[in-house]
Amino acid sequence: MTRTGSATVAVLLLSAGLMLAATALWRASGAAYSEARAASAALQARLAAETGVRRALATGRPLPPLRLGAAAVLPGVNLTPTVRADRGLLRVSRELFRLESVGGAGAPPAVAPVGYLVWQLDPGARLRALAAVARSGGGVAVAPGGTLTGQAVTAPPAPWTSADCAAVQSLADSIFPSGAAPASTIDTASALQLGLLDRAELFTRGRLVSGSGTPTPTVAGGACAVSDPWNWGSPSAPAGPCGAHRPVIVSASTLQVVGGEGQGTLVVDGDLTLTAGARFYGVVLASGDLVVDAAAQVHGFVHAGGSVRIGSGSQVAGSACAALASLSQSALRLVEPVRSGWVDPL
Repeated sequence: MTRTGSATVAVLLLSAGLMLAATALWRASGAAYSEARAASAALQARLAAETGVRRALATGRPLPPLRLGAAAVLPGVNLTPTVRADRGLLRVSRELFRLESVGGAGAPPAVAPVGYLVWQLDPGARLRALAAVARSGGGVAVAPGGTLTGQAVTAPPAPWTSADCAAVQSLADSIFPSGAAPASTIDTASALQLGLLDRAELFTRGRLVSGSGTPTPTVAGGACAVSDPWNWGSPSAPAGPCGAHRPVIVSASTLQVVGGEGQGTLVVDGDLTLTAGARFYGVVLASGDLVVDAAAQVHGFVHAGGSVRIGSGSQVAGSACAALASLSQSALRLVEPVRSGWVDPL
């Protein structure tokens, strides 16, 4: 073979080798590209699923009513034309829910499911947890002529009628089938707690007042002026404009309620005094002492970290109707994420 022929063969062999190498590289790059696309789609699907959960938590609305163990389909979320999250809800206990979100991205889509636990206050569960009309960390003292009673706890408190309690009557009867509740009990646990709603969360959801004041229902233009911090509804006129107004009222220090009327959930980080004929219907939580004096009345359930003192002519009367109506308000029933709530999907 001549030198020219040898060179030609060498060039051909080299070209063939280069072509084989190029083909291998092309195939490898194609595989790597496919893997990268698949990984990107999987990541987008996971992010879509987590976004579906976070958007469900951010709606600011209570969860749909579900029986224990029941599931529901929630509206899906379209993030882009090719990225979507489908969502569902499962009630796993009285107050614990499992939020499922399945993200899909790409075509054909990569799929990534996630699960998250959320909590929502259940009025019946919270009323059962209160256990007695008056819970305290320092005991209960009732002066001669004062009243603390858990009798007729399922009956409408005056001046309410059975129609005013109809929405919660069956639940009240199921919690207190005998129609009575224990009058008092000692409990040294934090009084500023409703399930997962601790002091900080209760204050976030409530309207702040301080010092001393007289709660009075106020009406503007025929409607209840719910923005007034000392407008706590009108329990004496349940059919009036403020009859359904049951706010969460919070005070960061000692509070004195002088006369007037109100309803809802009253949370005081300090001592609370109701005096001069003040009337309150609902749930009262105070980290310090609770004093009900000078013909004041509480219809509902109370929990004080200190003592509960009821003066002559004053009363604390258990009312499941007033307590359940107050605990059913949307401000208390917003979803609360469970700390470290991410769980394996079903």
